Amino acid sequence: MQPLIRRYATLVMDALKHGASDAYAEAFIQYLKKRGHLSLIPAVLNRVTRLQKAERKTTVTLARATDADRFAASIAANLTTMPHRDATYAVSVDERIVGGYRVEAGGKLVDRTYRTALVRLYHSSIQ
Repeated sequence: MQPLIRRYATLVMDALKHGASDAYAEAFIQYLKKRGHLSLIPAVLNRVTRLQKAERKTTVTLARATDADRFAASIAANLTTMPHRDATYAVSVDERIVGGYRVEAGGKLVDRTYRTALVRLYHSSIQ
């Protein structure tokens, strides 16, 4: 069954890379049902998750692109603790984090955003 799970997981990964629609997912499930392979869905999803983690690149999220220089030393220090140590990383900007930074690599997350700090402060004050 392992080769079959690998093949199905490869199909799902290819579909995700090419932006498959909900219709593709429905057709895939119908195909598995027709072949009597519905019981393989959990194993296929586990395999896809592992493949995605292996492919995941290091990403740094900032509130503003100009914050990269401001937090460069802290980001570099956090990257050394990550399981997927990659000296290069992709920078994304998300204004919703208010400030600070977030580093994601190899399935691990270091969240040093002001938004998270504010939410934690709020939750601790109402308890």
